[in-house]
Amino acid sequence: MAAYCLPSGQLPRRLVTATTFAQQVDIAGSIAAENARFAAQLRTEQSALDRWSVELENLRVARRELDERLQWIERRAAVHPLGQELAQALNEQLRKLPRQERFAAAHEQLPRR
Repeated sequence: MAAYCLPSGQLPRRLVTATTFAQQVDIAGSIAAENARFAAQLRTEQSALDRWSVELENLRVARRELDERLQWIERRAAVHPLGQELAQALNEQLRKLPRQERFAAAHEQLPRR
């Protein structure tokens, strides 16, 4: 048997190469596993983002519809109070007018031609 004498602390070159290759395979495997986890996480987050985007669009549509309804109500509210105020003013003016009996009495006092 031949004995190899290597300087102290050195490993045979084949053993170093085999160890380095095994480390590279192990590192590549862990990188692939990490990439797979990130890809799955990315798909999950993309799915959540898609759901939130749909929900946001639904909320925007609901807000537009609500704004349209509020504008309609504001327009109606602007018209009706004026109509009601006009009716109140007319009623007040009608109350200030002399009653029909006074007109009849005043008419009878007029000189006849």
